[in-house]
Amino acid sequence: MIKILENISLIALCLIPISLLTGPFLPDLLLCISSIVFIVIVLKKKLFHYLKSKLLIFFFLYCLYLIILSIFSKHPQLSLESSLFYFRFGVFAVAISYFFQEKKFFVKYISISIFLSLLILLFDSLSVLVFEKSLSGNSYNGRVYTSFFYDEKIMGSYVSRLLPLMFFLVYYLTEGLKKNYTKYLLILIIYAASVFLVIMSGERTAIVILFVVSTLLFIIKFDKLSLIFVILFSTLFTSIIIFNSEYTSSILRGVVSESKISELKSNNFKFNLKDIRFPRDYYNIYKNSFNIFKDNYLFGIGPKNFREICKNNQYWANSSENSGCSTHPHHAFIQLLVETGLFGLIPVLIIFLYSIFKFFKNFYTKLFINKIDYNNNYLILLIPIIINLMPIIPSGNIFNNWLSIVYFLPIGFLLNYYIEKK
Repeated sequence: MIKILENISLIALCLIPISLLTGPFLPDLLLCISSIVFIVIVLKKKLFHYLKSKLLIFFFLYCLYLIILSIFSKHPQLSLESSLFYFRFGVFAVAISYFFQEKKFFVKYISISIFLSLLILLFDSLSVLVFEKSLSGNSYNGRVYTSFFYDEKIMGSYVSRLLPLMFFLVYYLTEGLKKNYTKYLLILIIYAASVFLVIMSGERTAIVILFVVSTLLFIIKFDKLSLIFVILFSTLFTSIIIFNSEYTSSILRGVVSESKISELKSNNFKFNLKDIRFPRDYYNIYKNSFNIFKDNYLFGIGPKNFREICKNNQYWANSSENSGCSTHPHHAFIQLLVETGLFGLIPVLIIFLYSIFKFFKNFYTKLFINKIDYNNNYLILLIPIIINLMPIIPSGNIFNNWLSIVYFLPIGFLLNYYIEKK
């Protein structure tokens, strides 16, 4: 019975990465199946130390806090849709950590799922670019391509956010190989494919994330290969900006004025930092969020309540129209401030700052003291936390099922290093 349950949970977990291409329903269903079955395994095998982990207990308490906020919010039924079963993502991460330790073949199978999803997106994007026909049936307008995500512009986000995990898996699976060129070749192929897909997606946020990932990997490894990443990305992206004015105008629209966009199309564009402006749509959303936060600064308004509370015109940044309202504030920290208050933001902010501290502490000791504090694989797994909570870029709904899976997938592997250390 235990073996059957483990196989069910394993299969569900390994299918999650590739199922993310289909939308939010299927991966969330697989996550629920794997988490429920894993809890049964824990009870059957009496592996209670997994559920007694301080990190997991802290996460469950945070989830309880979210549920309480939802119950006392102005729209409890709507809010509980996000918070009531949010704890499943913590169980999902612990399940990954468990199988990572106990089943050596698990890493191979989930790696196949992740790399296969990258390969599918790559073939689909190359097909639409070269033959003007795609596997997904989607079309490319020369600026933005979404592949199997269709109306959702998240292909670049999906690839760039999972890139550190893909690098970790390559390093982990190739440990012990005498010939390093196999590992380096795989990494270069994955990186080149990721750069291509992010550029095809036309997502500004994904482009920034990819550049940050490249830079952080260079800081970790501090070798020729990681330097190639930064140079390759910068060269490719700069070349596209120079030679494809339509693509560049799409990327810059909202960040610079329309007059500058016209100059760009006529090849008379002259870059000046003064021309860059904060996107008006985001400005209105953030302004509305701040106005709501001022009235609810301790505990917020409850998860998923921004879309409803924002309809109150007393919070509008522009009183003449309903501007700055959306389903969420489009920024992780701002959303936490508005919907969970200072008490909800502080724990997440501590995790973010702790990850940055660990990351750059190792860089400092390696560069100036010639000492390595942490395993490189551990540091690579810190990158997803840094980029997912990075305050300089907008983000999706932090309580969204699809995005939460992308966030918690690397955390499952990261937990293994804390357990090993303990």
